Amino acid sequence: MALWSVPEESLRDRAAQSHRKTYNADPTILTTAPGTIPLVGEHTDYIGGVVVVAMSHLGVAVAASPRPDNKVQVRLSQFDGTRFKDTSTTTNMDSVAQRKPGAIEQKLGGVVWSLVNRQMLSRETQGFNITVVSTIPPHCGLGEAEAMATAFALGLQIAANAEIDAPLRARLAEVCAQSATVFADTPELRARHIAALRGHPKSVALVDYADGSVTQAPHPRELDLFIVAQPKPKGPTELVSEITRRHTFLDDAARAYGVDSLRALPDAPSRVTDWLSAVHKVHGPDKGPGIEEAAHWLQFLSEETRRASEAAAALRSRRMNAVLELARTSQHELENKFNLATETNRALVYLCESRGAQTARSTAPGMFDAVLAYVNPKHSHNFAADLSEDGLLVIPTYAGTPTE
Repeated sequence: MALWSVPEESLRDRAAQSHRKTYNADPTILTTAPGTIPLVGEHTDYIGGVVVVAMSHLGVAVAASPRPDNKVQVRLSQFDGTRFKDTSTTTNMDSVAQRKPGAIEQKLGGVVWSLVNRQMLSRETQGFNITVVSTIPPHCGLGEAEAMATAFALGLQIAANAEIDAPLRARLAEVCAQSATVFADTPELRARHIAALRGHPKSVALVDYADGSVTQAPHPRELDLFIVAQPKPKGPTELVSEITRRHTFLDDAARAYGVDSLRALPDAPSRVTDWLSAVHKVHGPDKGPGIEEAAHWLQFLSEETRRASEAAAALRSRRMNAVLELARTSQHELENKFNLATETNRALVYLCESRGAQTARSTAPGMFDAVLAYVNPKHSHNFAADLSEDGLLVIPTYAGTPTE
């Protein structure tokens, strides 16, 4: 299979032209957003942990214009490595207001609904014609859904003449994440919204949920980064329901102790297992995970938070060997302690490392079967060529820029 490449034409220009052709109207919204790649820590957000997220040069452009009725029409143009393929879908704001998970039209309509209900858009807001152009390969863990939402949300605020400053971007990231919990049909990573809206060009965002801070570190430049996936990446894995089960448990535990996150709870692992023991005594052992299983989850999340903090420090000091070791350990623990890796994912990690990658780690553990491979530039050509000859999808990725 050929190495993934992107067209040279501007995504913004293509989105604007496609919008005019499809809807016979100039877009009042025209924004772009990057794909995102968690380097380590993505599952720790539910305990108030630390997530390290890079932005990719692959991204989306969103063009939109208001409608006089409440319909939401979306034309999605996705690049498949050789050409753009178009699909069109329609819903209306009455359907969106039922707050049911759905596909792209429901998600983007949900962004409008969420902003209206947060008093960030007028209640007189009606429907939209929307054009989305994407060079992000679907089902590869590059945050295509999050990119679409952040681009559209920022565009809606620009069109509403809001002042686009740092506090507004922080608020938009929060709204996009909350909207995803209602309207997305699969779990989305909150840190992707944050990185896309609050990141800096050519940098890696370091999201600390303990205090809500977002700081920056240099993007890895000493190594080449590749996404490796099956030739036709499949949708979410069978582990998605398991992710939801764990999120529910962690939320219930935090609520039981009256804290925003378990990271704010002293001695959280032992206290949560004590609480879970009491739950089992009252409601039976089927209520929630087993004690040993929950203890493994909590230990992993605590150690992963530490690894993410150390990876942030290593990126800042340009200690790439330390970053690689932390990513390698994180993948091993994801597979063996957190048990959130499919056999396909394990095989991709092993294959990348056997073909010359210094290490490889899942791009979306439990969600999609794709990995991020760190490769010495001296070996990048052979690495990509060998895996392409094996029939795999190989996607070079470079530093990106935030939603604008």
